Amino acid sequence: MPAQRSDLPGLKHLSNQNRLTFTKSVVIVIETKATTIEVEMKTLMATIIALFMTVSITSTVTAEPVEDFNKAKTFVINEWNEIVDFQKTSWAEGKDQLARNKTQIQDLWKKVTSFLPTQASN
Repeated sequence: MPAQRSDLPGLKHLSNQNRLTFTKSVVIVIETKATTIEVEMKTLMATIIALFMTVSITSTVTAEPVEDFNKAKTFVINEWNEIVDFQKTSWAEGKDQLARNKTQIQDLWKKVTSFLPTQASN
């Protein structure tokens, strides 16, 4: 009969090989439970951090929505008016520039055409 181990008192009826297998199984179960606990702790910590961030973000938002809306509306209206004024002046300057370009091209054409006939007659 195999020798009994004193470190496993409740397993006297098992042989050494069976006790070894049982011990390995217990160690594997304990390691598996420890790994599961680690994963659950990581998940719990991530959840707590996300909850803390959400609470801190939502608690700092204490703006008055009506006042902010009026500020935003005023800002948009002012920007719109500035853009319209800028476009009016830009279009007016563009029209003036086109008129000057047309005059300059006509003057250049007159100079070129007036130069050619005098050269041809000489």
